Amino acid sequence: MKKILYNAVFLLSFAVILSSCSTCKRIGSGDSFQESENPSVNQIEMYRMSYTQSGNRDLIIDLLPGEATFLMEYTGNSNFRVRLLTNSGQFVQELANANGKYNGVAKYTVPEINPYLLEIRAEGPWSINYY
Repeated sequence: MKKILYNAVFLLSFAVILSSCSTCKRIGSGDSFQESENPSVNQIEMYRMSYTQSGNRDLIIDLLPGEATFLMEYTGNSNFRVRLLTNSGQFVQELANANGKYNGVAKYTVPEINPYLLEIRAEGPWSINYY
């Protein structure tokens, strides 16, 4: 009985989501949907992401083709190092390497859509914004 109730709730939720879908358009009699076209890769702009943490962290990020800008701030007193790596761990570019407080910008020209690894080594609070 619980499984039937769970399936009914799921189907009802899906129907509500589909009926309010802003990326779909009605065609024909209004009983069917057709997805609108997605923009091409050239029409997509880099989105802004922001991370605030303390200490070491490895972040998997997606970068789109074009110039990516990284805004970094570190308020600790020890070494702050940020490296950009491929998703397989190959070194791409060092974005920051400073002792003590740091506030800086680094840029990287992304050749194609790929996930990357952002390797942050720090002993204090930091924030990284990229777009």
